[in-house]
Amino acid sequence: SGKSESITITNEKGRLSKEEIECMIKEAKDFASEDKASHACTEALNSLSSFVYSLKA
Repeated sequence: SGKSESITITNEKGRLSKEEIECMIKEAKDFASEDKASHACTEALNSLSSFVYSLKA
């Protein structure tokens, strides 16, 4: 068609600030630690349940 158009992308709104990004990263790390602890507890409970079940059998 021979037509050309251009677009300009600016960082004016709808973007996270550097501080917001850093806060989100910190929160993600905190939640990862909690998730790891919760996972370890769940695995221990599952192991105990398996052990008790094996004693019943």
